[in-house]
Amino acid sequence: MSTLLDKIGDNIDRYLINLVKQSTGDLSYKRLNKCCFTVNKGSTLVHVLIKDWKEDTPLVECISYVVREANISEDLSKKLLLMNWEMPFGSFSIDPEDNCIVLSQCMIGSTLDEPELNIAVETIAQVADEVDDLIIESYGGITALQDLIKKQHIPVKK
Repeated sequence: MSTLLDKIGDNIDRYLINLVKQSTGDLSYKRLNKCCFTVNKGSTLVHVLIKDWKEDTPLVECISYVVREANISEDLSKKLLLMNWEMPFGSFSIDPEDNCIVLSQCMIGSTLDEPELNIAVETIAQVADEVDDLIIESYGGITALQDLIKKQHIPVKK
């Protein structure tokens, strides 16, 4: 399984490098380890993770922590479900332990190709970047990027 994970990781690395090169300068990318990658767009981070699932069938998950500390109400939950219905890629969920709204898409790693990964990453990044401010405006909370900056005590340039 290790060599398969290495191959998938190397493919993802190459695909994401190409995606950033083709972007209009609004994307950045970093490989954190052999199974974890991060793409940044605006106030959004998209993590691309390789996960064991079944023998010889790892999953690749694109996940964005959209908003933390929002007021998770019935109204917000309903809106997220309606957005799920309308989106061709990705789905919203709520992590009750972290009080976090998450947007994610899973794909089969062994058959993943460049266009499929690019569409997933771009869609997750774009949707998360568009809806985070709308959610915060109506339901409170902070973006996951703001939360990361707060937790790591990173000074923000003004």
